[in-house]
Formats: sequence, C-alpha cells, structure tokens
Amino acid sequence: MVENVEVESDNLEEIQTQQSSQTLEERLAARDERLSRLEGQCRALVSQVTNTSLRSSAICNKLEDLHEIYGETSRNLVTHSNPNASHKSTKEVKIEEEDEQSESD
Repeated sequence: MVENVEVESDNLEEIQTQQSSQTLEERLAARDERLSRLEGQCRALVSQVTNTSLRSSAICNKLEDLHEIYGETSRNLVTHSNPNASHKSTKEVKIEEEDEQSESD
C-alpha cells in the first residue's frame, strides 16, 4: 500500500509536470501569435504613415506651385480692388520669418 501511494504521487508529479509544460507551450505559442500580429500591425502602420507623408509632401508642393502661378495674379486683383490689402505668398512669409530669426540671433 505504501508503494501504491509512492507510485500515485510519482504519477501525480508527472501529470503536473506535463500540464505545466503544456501550459508553458501554450503560453509560448500564444505569445508568438501575439508578436506576429503586432509586427504585422506595425508594418501596416509604418506603411500608412509613409504613404500619408508622401501625399502630404505632394499636396504641399502642388500648393506652392499654385501659389507661384496664381498668387501674383490674385494679389494684383486684390490690390487693385482694395489698395490697403496686403497679401503675401507662403514663400514671402517664410523668407520674412527667416530674416527675423537671423536678425534676432
């Protein structure tokens, strides 16, 4: 009877070891799946940020081109209709800001 108790306790320890190793394997598998999913989401996010940045640059360049083309014409029209109006293109404003910064340095 003592031997049966020892055998049963050995079996119990083996079962607990198997269960803990299975849960460890399950945890590792779940962790790997989670990491793979997060890596995929990160790749998608980086791609989306890159595309948004490229579109933003293209829109900004197009806007500057339009200001260069139509800015002078519209400024002349506004100035003729309202001589007190003062409209500046974005490049003129940027140049003035840079001049002010260089003077303050």
